Amino acid sequence: MRVMSANVRNADRCDDGHSWEHRKASVRTVIANCEPDLLGLQEATNAQVETIAAALPDHSWHGVTQAPNDHPRNALLVRNSLDIVESGGYWLSPTPQIAGSIGWDAKYPRHANWLVVADTNGTQWRIVNTHLDHEGTAARSQAAQLLAADGAAWPSHMRQLLVGDLNTGTGTDPIRTLESSGWRDTWAAAHPTDTDPGPTRHGFGVPADSHPQRIDWIMARGPVHVVSSELVLDRPDGVWPSDHFFIWADVIANV
Repeated sequence: MRVMSANVRNADRCDDGHSWEHRKASVRTVIANCEPDLLGLQEATNAQVETIAAALPDHSWHGVTQAPNDHPRNALLVRNSLDIVESGGYWLSPTPQIAGSIGWDAKYPRHANWLVVADTNGTQWRIVNTHLDHEGTAARSQAAQLLAADGAAWPSHMRQLLVGDLNTGTGTDPIRTLESSGWRDTWAAAHPTDTDPGPTRHGFGVPADSHPQRIDWIMARGPVHVVSSELVLDRPDGVWPSDHFFIWADVIANV
């Protein structure tokens, strides 16, 4: 099972020389070449999701939309050979079931989408896709507590995957909260002698616009074995697909 996380940079942003129109072919190529079974997108508008979905014709996309523009900002694309068993979502706030609610010191409404899928062997997997706030320190810490409690509420035999732009790096309070609750970093599992890949937001190659830490994550909990994990550094025809590197992990079910 290959699971992938991709912050594709919102098309509404006016990025000099890096508009969505300029980047979209690169994004389609990079994601299609990775051949994910489960793909979590962050920041994607409806048009961006549809463009990426067209490059993955054997996938379908799922997820609740996000006010004010009703964009599926944390859409999940799922290979059609996987059966959807259950789905849901919640907002990262003190009132997680109130759509559009803003949590603590966050600048924007943030939420998590999740699916339970069954593979061809009947093994069930749960994937959660989220994007924590880029400004609110308390919001990130509190959101991590919600994600930790959510994961722990499922049976210990459930194989779970958490993907997303967490806007925070190794050793920070939100990551410690997740790890102490049972979530494990797939990169560290795959690279035991190199447990941090370094910055994943590169700002279209501009050091001043990059983030000093890895902020894009794939985590696992339950009986999941991590086979490998890689950052996607490809730039087709020299075009950055996003201001973030994408990341994927290959995982299998532990019996």
